[in-house]
Amino acid sequence: MVLWVLFAAELAALLVLAVQRGVAEREGSRSWLVGALEPAIERAAHVGEERQATHPGLPLDEDRLQRRISHLVSACGLLLAVPGLLAVAQTGLPWETMLLAFAVATLAGIDVAVLGAVIVATWRGWMPLPDDGGGGDDDAEPDPAPPPGPWARAHVFDLLR
Repeated sequence: MVLWVLFAAELAALLVLAVQRGVAEREGSRSWLVGALEPAIERAAHVGEERQATHPGLPLDEDRLQRRISHLVSACGLLLAVPGLLAVAQTGLPWETMLLAFAVATLAGIDVAVLGAVIVATWRGWMPLPDDGGGGDDDAEPDPAPPPGPWARAHVFDLLR
């Protein structure tokens, strides 16, 4: 019973973080989670920058980076699901229930899982370094503005494919 309470409390906390992130995005501010992990993000960026300077294969290409981040998110989801997995094992429920506990924990904690994966990928030097704002010529042409109206992004999708 204690493990189920722990799992429920963990899921509630993860949902509060997700709701707060959504509210923060609408207000244009930073979420609690990012604010709390900012020192870790900065340290990871510093170590990742040093690692990229000494390893010629870094940063990784887009496909390898996406694959590794996907695996890291799955691993973080598994860590988040540990209380639920232990509760399922302790109560003798069918083993298929473990898959449900893993899915619920990963979905509820997707912000935590993705941020954790990005911090690890940055620390390992897999992620490209952030733009330093040096005024490069990369952004000479801004993206065209979408047409006004309720279907402003409809031009982005090609429904005839």
